[in-house]
Amino acid sequence: MENEKSNRQEQITQRLRDIPREAYRRIYEKAVEGLSRKAAIHAFCLECTCWQKEEVRKCTALACPLYALRPYQERSNHSDNRLSSAPESKKSSGGGINIAYFFKLTRFGAKALEIMAF
Repeated sequence: MENEKSNRQEQITQRLRDIPREAYRRIYEKAVEGLSRKAAIHAFCLECTCWQKEEVRKCTALACPLYALRPYQERSNHSDNRLSSAPESKKSSGGGINIAYFFKLTRFGAKALEIMAF
């Protein structure tokens, strides 16, 4: 167990060195510490696109389970996903779907977080 923890920390440290912007490093740190599901999704999408914010916005991975939740998308994109028809009480104050509700609603919620933990 101790070796696994040490190995994980080494991998995290290496990834942090590879992240090009300080703001993205803070998002990644928050995500790997388990402090925020939103940060985990944000970091996952950024890493998937080699830390290119514009590429996250233009994502073409339509079958990705995080597609509807990716950061940097314009508000009009929310109407494209089936989850935006959630009851008003389940929506976040920003008008989009509440991430915690999304993970509760979907089958992959816990597994997605495991995968994002690397």
